[in-house]
Amino acid sequence: MSYLPLIFTLYSGARILTLLFSLWLTFKMTTVIGKRNVIEGRGRINRFRVVYVFIVVYFLLELALGLILALSSKIYADATFFVQGDYYDAKIVSFDSHRSRGSGSSQTMYTPIVEFQTRAGENVLHKLSYSTSTKPQLGDRISLFYKEKTNEAVSFGFITTLLFLGSCLLLFFLLYLLWGALLYATDAEMQRYNRVIKFVGLCIIIPAIMIFFEGLLIMALFYGNKVPWYVSLILVLFILILMFGIWGYIKMIQSNDIKWVRTGGGSWSGVAVPKESNAKRKENPLIKRK
Repeated sequence: MSYLPLIFTLYSGARILTLLFSLWLTFKMTTVIGKRNVIEGRGRINRFRVVYVFIVVYFLLELALGLILALSSKIYADATFFVQGDYYDAKIVSFDSHRSRGSGSSQTMYTPIVEFQTRAGENVLHKLSYSTSTKPQLGDRISLFYKEKTNEAVSFGFITTLLFLGSCLLLFFLLYLLWGALLYATDAEMQRYNRVIKFVGLCIIIPAIMIFFEGLLIMALFYGNKVPWYVSLILVLFILILMFGIWGYIKMIQSNDIKWVRTGGGSWSGVAVPKESNAKRKENPLIKRK
């Protein structure tokens, strides 16, 4: 009994639960696949495919649950830090520098050192936990949250907010995918789920990724290292191409739906088809044709 708490740790318990859940999910999914194969006249599912489904399900669950736990702990830590920490407007008074070596090149990285006064009237010098290739300007102001008990500080700005919101969205997306796997395994109705996935993926995630890369290219053009003029010209060309691509994609999803068509045994392809509202508008019987 004395060794039980050492053996059955939280980690090992989570691995056992993942294994049991993978077995149950594999059983339910292969049952659904087997029924559909019989209906389509392709015979019953064989044992090798059951083993293959279990391996895929187990490793995907390990990855998904690991990411869910990591994101949950990060979001909780950031949220509690913002709630429990004190907000200060700090001033950059110095910085440390070091050489960062990459693949065949190196650059100087700078770590800002800030000064601020706590609510108790104590002056604090604090070295931030990140480095940047842009040399800090002495006297610039930085907003941060500071915990006096642990002497920890987190800078608060656009990048920090973007990372926090991105972590929340990724956690929600992983949980929603896990919910979809449960719906599929229990052979539940998935039309509403598929509509939400299609809308989020095609109308939010893909445009957001395209706009994000467009922003990176623009930042590289205006705030990147000095490069020859022809490199800047190529960068401008890519920015324009991606800009027109974003505009064309947004116009396409406004006037078309994506219909998934089976192109092989296990492959599908998305085909753009006119939306039902547009088709009905085009075929309106009240419109007289000459």
